[in-house]
Amino acid sequence: MKTVIIVILAVAVLVLAAVAFLRKKQVNSLTQELESQRKVCDDLAFKYDKHLRRTVRLCADKPQKITAQYLAMKLSRLLDGFIIVDGDNCYLDVLTPEQKANE
Repeated sequence: MKTVIIVILAVAVLVLAAVAFLRKKQVNSLTQELESQRKVCDDLAFKYDKHLRRTVRLCADKPQKITAQYLAMKLSRLLDGFIIVDGDNCYLDVLTPEQKANE
C-alpha cells in the first residue's frame, strides 16, 4: 500500500514539475514577445513625434461668397484630416521637408 502511495506521489510531482517547466517556458516566450512589441511601439511613437514636429498649420481667410460647410465638404473629400474649416478661416496642415541628420 505504501508503494502505491509513493508511486502516485512521484507521478504527481513529475506532472507538477512538467507543468511548471511548460509555464516557465510560456512566460519566457511571452516576455520576449512583449519586448518586441514594446520596441515596435517605441519606434512608432518616435516616428509619430517626428511627424508631429514636421506638421505646420497654414491659415487663410475663407472666401466671402462660400459657406464654411460647403468649403469643408468640398475640401475634405480631397484631403481628409488635413483641411479644417471653421467660421472665417480655412486651415491646411502640411508637412515640412525632413531635415538631414547632419543639419
